Amino acid sequence: MTDLSNLLVHPKTKEQADYFLQKPYSPLLILGERGSGKRGLVYSLACSALGLKSMQQLLAHPYFFYAKKNEGKQDISIDTVREINRFLRLRTPGKSAIRRVVLIEDSQNLSAEAQNALLKILEEPNEDTMFLLTAPYELSLLPTIVSRCQHIWAHPVTLQQADRFYGGRISRQKMESAWRLSQGGSALLDALLAEEGSHPLKQAIEKAKSFLKQTQYERLLSLDQISQDKEELRLLLEALTKILAALHRSALGKRPKQAQKLAGDRKLTMSSLESLDKNANPRLICLSLVLNLKS
Repeated sequence: MTDLSNLLVHPKTKEQADYFLQKPYSPLLILGERGSGKRGLVYSLACSALGLKSMQQLLAHPYFFYAKKNEGKQDISIDTVREINRFLRLRTPGKSAIRRVVLIEDSQNLSAEAQNALLKILEEPNEDTMFLLTAPYELSLLPTIVSRCQHIWAHPVTLQQADRFYGGRISRQKMESAWRLSQGGSALLDALLAEEGSHPLKQAIEKAKSFLKQTQYERLLSLDQISQDKEELRLLLEALTKILAALHRSALGKRPKQAQKLAGDRKLTMSSLESLDKNANPRLICLSLVLNLKS
């Protein structure tokens, strides 16, 4: 059983995690958008497998391999997969079934070459090794990798579940506002409720709020800078999507014309995200967004 007492997790997600730990021999892919709580869940699974009690112990463990895209890099290169191969050759002491864990966070950042190399590893996994991957959705990875993994979705939590988890320590108004903006993503919700939070999506939401207050010309200037950094642009678009979704729900049934306008803006930002995922020109995406955004 996983110890998720310190995490806000949807019951269905916890049930899937407990089921996986009963037979943790195939690779596991945890799916959910940014802010959904994937990281907390995957760390909990790794700790459970290795008999550890904290993330600090996990990060210091000699048989835990953690991979992610380094700052300033375009992707996770094949060199990282080669490091994993070398790590797997190490002998693991002990008699427990799982004695080693490999975690690839945001595995959608693996280059095509790295994904193909990883596939060879996943086809013949070590019996003493737990493979954990996170990604926003299935289509962000090669179908051959996805097909070799068990899947767990980091389901959004309900407002009632959030209320129970925080035990009345947060006012109902503040809780409901944060829950609507996070769309039930537990990690983002926690960051929004905290007085100080370093979650990148929370920071992006603050920038997106300022962006929506700007004139069209000011927006063009802002996005001209952001368009040079694809990851920063993605964060802003995700933040805009969440803000517009919360505003849209609030306007439904009360302000029909505004709700219709916000629905169009939500569709526009989601379409911009899809275009970015398809490697469309970031400057053209930004220009289209500014010219067509009605909010």
